[in-house]
Amino acid sequence: MPEGGGLVTPVPEDVDQDSAAFANLLDTSMNCLFDVPVRFGDVVAVFGLGIVGLFCALLAARTSDRVVGIDPVPQRRARAASQGVPYVAGPDESPDLVAELSEGRGADVSIEASGRAAGLQAAILATGQEGTIAVVAFYGTKSLEIVPGDAFQVRRQRIVST
Repeated sequence: MPEGGGLVTPVPEDVDQDSAAFANLLDTSMNCLFDVPVRFGDVVAVFGLGIVGLFCALLAARTSDRVVGIDPVPQRRARAASQGVPYVAGPDESPDLVAELSEGRGADVSIEASGRAAGLQAAILATGQEGTIAVVAFYGTKSLEIVPGDAFQVRRQRIVST
């Protein structure tokens, strides 16, 4: 337990504060991959390429070379590609790319890191038979309008909060 018995540990003065903040976000991303492991050869779709989504995509790419980072913001896609995410796409192009990489079966693992209902909806639609959707985004008290549809039931998908 930290000094004083609390749940918060102060960052030592000799540690760069920006690095400390990113370490927490990396930890969040690592927990996602611990909760929903990526196997060799899996097709992984990451929805949202902010810092947490980017870290998730990069960690997934250490196991699979078929990782797609999906984001509507071109600068985020460019940053992800330059950092080593194997494939990047906008929301409109991503269904065809995931279908091509998976030979039509859908993603084995989808990671929702956008924090938006549209990202979760897209993850459900992109995920294949008995695939897993990891929700790493924090929705707080947002009300989400999603339509799981027939695909969710028929494909026997799992949604894991991480």
